[in-house]
Amino acid sequence: MARRPAIYTWGMTSHRVRAGVALLASALSVTLASPADAGTLGEPGWFWNTPQCDTVYGDGSVTITYSDGADLAPTKEQLRPVTYAKVATLEEPNTLIAIGRQSIQRSSDAGCSWQQLDKSPDDLATYDVAAGPGETAYIYSVNDQPIHRVKGNQVSTVAGPVAGSGLSAFVALRDKLRVVAGDGQIHDSTDDGVTWKRTGILPAKDLFVYNAVIDRGIRTTSCSALCPTAPTPPSTAAAAGTDPPG
Repeated sequence: MARRPAIYTWGMTSHRVRAGVALLASALSVTLASPADAGTLGEPGWFWNTPQCDTVYGDGSVTITYSDGADLAPTKEQLRPVTYAKVATLEEPNTLIAIGRQSIQRSSDAGCSWQQLDKSPDDLATYDVAAGPGETAYIYSVNDQPIHRVKGNQVSTVAGPVAGSGLSAFVALRDKLRVVAGDGQIHDSTDDGVTWKRTGILPAKDLFVYNAVIDRGIRTTSCSALCPTAPTPPSTAAAAGTDPPG
C-alpha cells in the first residue's frame, strides 16, 4: 500500500505535500501555496516527490507524519518544542524554505533533510516566505523593514522600500519584485530589492494595511457572465484590514 502524503510539522504548523503543493495549517490560518510557476512541474524529468524517509535529518525543527499527526517520524536531533514557522515550496522541485525562531533552513529532498542557511539576528515569528523564480525565496515582515533573500544556499539582506516599515504583500515576478507597503503604496524593484520605485497612488491617506494581495498579472473580473467584462489591470494589488494609524 502506498504511503499517504506526508505532513511536515514544525511547532504549531504543518505542511501536507502532494505533487509540489503545500497545505499550511495553523491555529490561526489555512493557506494553500504552490510553486511560483506551476508550469515547471510539467517539464520532463522534473517533478515533486513524496518524502521517502523514516528519519528526518536536521536540527529537530521539522519532522514528517504519515498519519495526520498520530505518529511523528524521528529526527536526528531532539525534536524542538512549539514555535511559529512558515514554509514555502519553491519552483525548483522538492525544494522548500522554512523559517522558525531565528533560523532560515532549506530542504532539497522534499523535506527528508534540512540545512540551516542562516540565523537572523531577530525573531522571525512575524515574517512570511514568498517563493521566487527557480531556487529563490524572499523572507519579509509586516512589522520590520529588512528583506532576507535566499538564492540556492546563500542568504543576503536588503532594506525594504520604506525605512522602519514592513510589507503587507510581496511577489517575486520574472522581471521585478512588487510589494505593498504598510501604508498601501505599491513599490517595484528591478534590481532584486536594492532600489525601489513607487508605482501608482495610495488607496487612501493615513492607513495601516494588515494584508494585501497582488494578482501576478492575472486578469479577473467580478462581473457575472451576463455583464460586460471589465478586467482588472495586470499586476494590481488589493488591500484588506486597513485602519488609520494610532
